[in-house]
Amino acid sequence: MPIVCIHPDAANDALAPWGESTIRLDSGPSGPYSRWSYRLGSPIARLHCDAAANATYLRQNGQSPRSWTDPLAALHWMAAQLTATVSPGPPFKGGWVGFLSYDLGRFFETLPTRCTDDLHWPLFDFTYHDVLVAHDNLDNRSYLITPDNARAPYNPACTCGASESTAAPATPLPSPNRFQIFPAPLTKPPSPE
Repeated sequence: MPIVCIHPDAANDALAPWGESTIRLDSGPSGPYSRWSYRLGSPIARLHCDAAANATYLRQNGQSPRSWTDPLAALHWMAAQLTATVSPGPPFKGGWVGFLSYDLGRFFETLPTRCTDDLHWPLFDFTYHDVLVAHDNLDNRSYLITPDNARAPYNPACTCGASESTAAPATPLPSPNRFQIFPAPLTKPPSPE
């Protein structure tokens, strides 16, 4: 199935079967790095590190299949999950979105503690998104990306631009398809022969 081209005004409707869209990654005004904007579907997993205990938990489907006592080991695990190859189309086709706290720097160097941690922010917090709408600001086209089509052909010549009179998707939307992306425990990929 190809990446589904949808009318730009239909992004919320396109994401509805996968839950509420709560994260947007919007590009700034026109420029060389402002081509793509993204609206992400509901996350299917969360990697969260409690700063007080340095305990990191992976939560998926309401369960915690993995945990770490070393936050850096959890970040190494997360990086090992990034196995996609570069392909045409939107540069982001799903994956981890989140932040690293400034206090994570204490794992790399000794820093003075001059204030009390009254905000109780995590050391890091990432969510994994497998469904999103990518909007091409250059040609005003939007694309629905799902687990079924994330590695499928990309058609930059689709005819679903904003000039169309309907806000309906250009093709029927695929049904929501959840899948397990995290092996537990993480296994080393086979070496190429």
